[in-house]
Amino acid sequence: MLEKCATRGAKRQAARRKTFIIREGGSGTRGTMERLFAQSGFTPVDTIEISSNETIEQAVMAGMGISFLSLHTMGLEIDTGRIIVLNVRGTHLIRQWNIVHRKDKRLSAAAAGFKAFLLQDGAALIRRAVGRQSTTLRPPGPE
Repeated sequence: MLEKCATRGAKRQAARRKTFIIREGGSGTRGTMERLFAQSGFTPVDTIEISSNETIEQAVMAGMGISFLSLHTMGLEIDTGRIIVLNVRGTHLIRQWNIVHRKDKRLSAAAAGFKAFLLQDGAALIRRAVGRQSTTLRPPGPE
């Protein structure tokens, strides 16, 4: 969870009083957030729905509320202290990244090289960018 200014270790009651800036219905982030909230019995009192990670980041930095977003989208904002990550128990979630392409389309040399690069080096790049050791990239299913 993200907030412009706060102390680490946010409490559930304090979070209930905050406006939650959430992704639109149908987004993977929104679905993950809703499952987490349902499992923990948490219901935000006030929400604002926005369909763009960048716009959500801007709203958080403007002090409009807190949000639930992937760390992969906010390296610079966290590094510069414009957004902080709240240490809320149970919110360290791991999501699987997949590399996909059309089965019936032959990849160009550039696309095939990019796919190979992602499979070989992508997880390490993401780990360095967000400081997580659990990032994995998975190739598409059988071709």
